Amino acid sequence: MHPKGAVEGARLPVRPLTHGELVAVDIVVAGLLATVYLTALPRSSTLPDWLHGVLVSLIALPVALRRVWPMPVFASVAFASIVSVSLGVLPDPLLAAALTAYTAAAIDAQRSRRSWLVIVSSSVVLTFLAVATGSPQPWPSRFGTLLPGLALVGASWAAGIAVAQRRAYAVWRAADRVERAVSDERLRIAREVHDIVTHNLGVIAVKAAVTRHLARDQPAETLASLAVIEQVSREALAEMRQALRLLRDSDEPRGPAPGLPDVPTLVRRAEKAGLTVRSELPEQDDVPPGVSLTAYRIVQEALTNVIKHAGPTRCSLTVRSTGSELLVEVADDGPVGGRPIRPSAAEGFGLAGMRERVEMHNGDMTAGPLAAGGFQVDVKIPYAPMGGRQ
Repeated sequence: MHPKGAVEGARLPVRPLTHGELVAVDIVVAGLLATVYLTALPRSSTLPDWLHGVLVSLIALPVALRRVWPMPVFASVAFASIVSVSLGVLPDPLLAAALTAYTAAAIDAQRSRRSWLVIVSSSVVLTFLAVATGSPQPWPSRFGTLLPGLALVGASWAAGIAVAQRRAYAVWRAADRVERAVSDERLRIAREVHDIVTHNLGVIAVKAAVTRHLARDQPAETLASLAVIEQVSREALAEMRQALRLLRDSDEPRGPAPGLPDVPTLVRRAEKAGLTVRSELPEQDDVPPGVSLTAYRIVQEALTNVIKHAGPTRCSLTVRSTGSELLVEVADDGPVGGRPIRPSAAEGFGLAGMRERVEMHNGDMTAGPLAAGGFQVDVKIPYAPMGGRQ
């Protein structure tokens, strides 16, 4: 696009007026109303000039404070307007009262609902008192002047209520979005903590059991198992610290989230826990970070389940990409000796967490036992390569 066209088509951001600036505008409007009422409109009553000026002032000048004291201003302007129109001081149809009615309903909606009945009742009584004072205009003429003005005030009031309801709905929507964001963040942190704790504690539990059996007869193997426990514990602490930093309101730098490049570390850790892993892990350079993290957590949870429920066995791991879809497959041969797999309370939550992660990316996951024994997890996650169009 030509630079000139870009400049002409651009829209500059409009800064909303501050409360002080809006009050300044209201002061100008009040002055204009007072000027028009005092000079431009014809007088149709025989009231003294000073009383005429007082009534006009009570109608026009409070408009300057309609945003500061919405309900008191509306009440005073409505009373003065009805009296003035009834006595023939002003021929206009309650324009100032309509303006202040809109403001009162829009700004102070809750209080205005409670005060509406009182104001209307008082206005009706005052209107009849004003009419009964003996204005030179006939009764039909006086009420004919009031009715259009009252209709305008009612319409303005309804418009203000509608604006107040729309604002309240917008506030509710914003609060709901914040609450949903907090809930999603808590769920994400819960998934992270679950994946970290279950994987690392599973490895630690298996190696601790092996160490207990080897402690007397094979001290060298015992030391190796203790070294694995120490390493896994340190890695778990580091990952937990990184996950729990999300709960802090600080700007301190955070380490990068794990992803596909870290899957070989999971494989080595699983092999130290007794698994024999056959892995196919080609480099995946175009996978977005979010999908990469999900794949990492899927592999982590799947290997943890193999360690906990099948024990030392053979396992295959495949992670590959078709360019638009990431495929993850984890399958094991089942427990050595064909012993039954004992389900644990955490198994269901782990699989559910895996499925939730996959569904966040509109992916698909299947998990279940194999006919020949063992268990298999298949995951397909669609994605747009980094740098491509979503």
